[in-house]
Amino acid sequence: MAYVSNLGGRKAGARDRSAKQCCDPFAELVRVDARGFAQPGSVMRVDLVAGTVRKVMRSAVTPPASRGTKSAIACTSPTATPTR
Repeated sequence: MAYVSNLGGRKAGARDRSAKQCCDPFAELVRVDARGFAQPGSVMRVDLVAGTVRKVMRSAVTPPASRGTKSAIACTSPTATPTR
């Protein structure tokens, strides 16, 4: 199993306040609050053997700001497919 964080949660829509995730001209937009901080996202539990998402857990804080003993892989595309 692996845990993958999704910065900003769901994909930003036309009515969402959003910002590019970095300076790359091809960077995707992420939902942000009035201060420009990414909205709470989610963490996916991925079965690496089956290549499937087993569970999506909404986070109370932006995943990169979370503290814990587990490692996380930053992933900003809700349609990303895990690879082995």
